Amino acid sequence: MLTVRPLGSDIDRGWGLRRSVAADYLWDRPVMLGSVRVGPDLANAGARLPDEQWLLVHLWDPQIHSPGSMMPPYRYLFEVRSAGEGEVSGALSLPEGRAPGPGQVVVPTDRARALVAYLRSLQATTSLFEAPVVLPSAGVATAGSDLGESGVQP
Repeated sequence: MLTVRPLGSDIDRGWGLRRSVAADYLWDRPVMLGSVRVGPDLANAGARLPDEQWLLVHLWDPQIHSPGSMMPPYRYLFEVRSAGEGEVSGALSLPEGRAPGPGQVVVPTDRARALVAYLRSLQATTSLFEAPVVLPSAGVATAGSDLGESGVQP
């Protein structure tokens, strides 16, 4: 059984600086919108989650940063190597107990790094008339525009 808990808008959850609108999906083929979303809209993942290490760890084990997450781990995008005597270059910094085994480290493959680069490139931060950007410290505004206090262009 699916339980839906209203948590507030995407802005309140920290998922973006403005709400999603139809114009965000104008060039998507096919448009894949649903009536129930179980996670944040990835169209703005790069603005919300710009940290490469955070994203890599999240792909390895989503439960580390987001307990209760329904996202599956994408461990096939990583290599498990023996740590040996020295530190392995590019290994993830995982919390204790989350590594695959004693003396082993997790190293992202080129495919994992390419996926993270793509996710970081997704930034729906352009202010639109129907969805002005909300800046936490300045109320409703957009960078480089002259929106009034109501958030509507004059």
